[in-house]
Amino acid sequence: MDEVRPSCEAPGRRTWEVPHATDIPIALAPGKSVEINNQYRYITPTPWSLSIADTGGRIRYTSFLYEELRAIRRAVERLSLGRKFVECLFHDNGMRLLKSG
Repeated sequence: MDEVRPSCEAPGRRTWEVPHATDIPIALAPGKSVEINNQYRYITPTPWSLSIADTGGRIRYTSFLYEELRAIRRAVERLSLGRKFVECLFHDNGMRLLKSG
């Protein structure tokens, strides 16, 4: 099978080759992804091997997937990439990958 390289044009910028994908078992869990001193960690309401647990209940959580989508939205707004870029990133790239299989 030929390599499928999803890409999206951003006006005045280079072509972006970034498909969006997520790991659903982790993505639906409550938590927050953070970077502390160049180390990537999860903060979760209950302890697990890859996380820092907030057992005191001080943080209100959403799912990791919502955190990912919120970060993408923030980046799109900051870079003024617009709706067409978002449609390309999520819909067009996904359709191109599905049709390639």
